[in-house]
Amino acid sequence: MNSLSLIGTYRFDVSEQEMRFIAEHVCGSMESAFQEVAGLTLVEIAVRNASQDFDIGLLHQEGLDQVAWDEYYFSVDGTELLNQQPRTGDFRVCFFLHLFQATKNS
Repeated sequence: MNSLSLIGTYRFDVSEQEMRFIAEHVCGSMESAFQEVAGLTLVEIAVRNASQDFDIGLLHQEGLDQVAWDEYYFSVDGTELLNQQPRTGDFRVCFFLHLFQATKNS
């Protein structure tokens, strides 16, 4: 049975230059850029006893339609980047979530 443990959540400090780039090349306006990065959080979890049906795309915060994206898989101790999601076993995974609220249950 899949067992998930939160290791940490990490917010981003976006510089003015980065915001201008996002506005010009990604979103089309500063307002949209601010909405895009608001609540953008890197989430790191430990997965134990993963079964073949573990699907990172199903992870989300309750009440929001934002799901895990741009995930990276690591060895259990976090020292080795893996080429792909392990089919079973123990590993770490980092992924991004938009609109993440640290005070809200997930």
